[in-house]
Amino acid sequence: MPTYEVAEHLNDLDVALEAVERGELKRLIVIEPPRHGKSEKISLRFPCWYLGRHPIDYIVQAGYAESIALTHSRKARDVFVSPQMTTLFPQVHYRPERAGQETIVPERQAAHEWGTVQGGSYYAVGIGGGLTGRGFNLGIIDDPVKDEEEASSQTIRNKVWDWYTTVFRTRAEPDAAIIIVMTRWHMDDLVGRLLKQAREDPASDQWTVLHFPAIKDGKALWPERYPLEELEKIRSSIGGRAFESLYQGNPTIAEGQIIKRDWWQYYKERPEFIRIIHSWDTAFKDKQQNDYSVCTVWGETQTGYYLLDVWRGKVEFPELKRTVIALFERDKPTAVIVEDKASGQSLIQELERETKIPVLPVKVDSNKVARANAVTPTIEAGRVFIPKSAPWQFDYIEELSAFPNAEHDDQVDSTTQALSFMRGIQGKEFMVG
Repeated sequence: MPTYEVAEHLNDLDVALEAVERGELKRLIVIEPPRHGKSEKISLRFPCWYLGRHPIDYIVQAGYAESIALTHSRKARDVFVSPQMTTLFPQVHYRPERAGQETIVPERQAAHEWGTVQGGSYYAVGIGGGLTGRGFNLGIIDDPVKDEEEASSQTIRNKVWDWYTTVFRTRAEPDAAIIIVMTRWHMDDLVGRLLKQAREDPASDQWTVLHFPAIKDGKALWPERYPLEELEKIRSSIGGRAFESLYQGNPTIAEGQIIKRDWWQYYKERPEFIRIIHSWDTAFKDKQQNDYSVCTVWGETQTGYYLLDVWRGKVEFPELKRTVIALFERDKPTAVIVEDKASGQSLIQELERETKIPVLPVKVDSNKVARANAVTPTIEAGRVFIPKSAPWQFDYIEELSAFPNAEHDDQVDSTTQALSFMRGIQGKEFMVG
């Protein structure tokens, strides 16, 4: 069996794959950077172990091209016929693709399909390939698109989606497991569409997502192979947006929506401010599918508006209220504006009753796009400044640049609310938009 380097994050993946094998986890999405072991683990070694424990089951493994799927199949077969597999599963024996090939060394045999003498099989197919007459107990899709050019093509994205929904998904046995593993290039890729479908339709497949960003909390995912210094070199070489997609698993839509990236101005030192405000867009749930609560902190001068900080989190109401109070004590803003909607009304009422925080309810236009369009002239005119360096800066710019097609728009709402307020709307209760 070929040598295999084990990374710490792959141990977390093992836990999920073991749950798949036990039948406890039926839908798994794995988002992982390039060259971090995802294909080796999921398309090569796990299927062999799975067949050893379920020798009558059928596995279908798909990749962006038939050739790459065949490469995975061939390497998986080499693992399956290794002495280590024989030791682990002495009763499970290899069966070649064609009858009569038993005496031919596996390396010289075809690899579209191979399996066990008990009847199970591993079948390789390219995206778009036929699966007529074939079902599966375990379906694996490993990188359904080749590169950014393919991912940027709506035609190809639609073809991948159509093949998944009309071919691949229809071949799943009633109790089958599906694993999708990929490096993400585009928000509207297969994973993006599946997660959107899951959010909008509770009756559809609901997915467990393992997301392994290359850098998290300032630490490298696989420091033995890709130390932080190397990852920063990669970021510099390929650019921030590409790195965020491929290595961080956070793809964004290309520029060209309502707010453009090059409209932002940057500052290193804070000027003197006429006033500082907090702008809150609230949500009260901490579950993954719910929106974030966001506070943007702004300073206003005679000539522009400065974004000083962004707080963003998924918290329940008590923690949200504590955060509002803590941030107020830190910054002492002249106003704390809160959107006067269902999730904000309780916060407004309790802050007014229990604190001396100058909270101002904001009634907003329900049309988010209209609200954004109302403030874009201010941003385009170069009057909105953000820090040249801040840990939240990239995510902030990307969300606003991708709007209205980004997965989240909480920072957008907080920003449009703040800019509309600072542009001159006054009063205890006022309308934005």
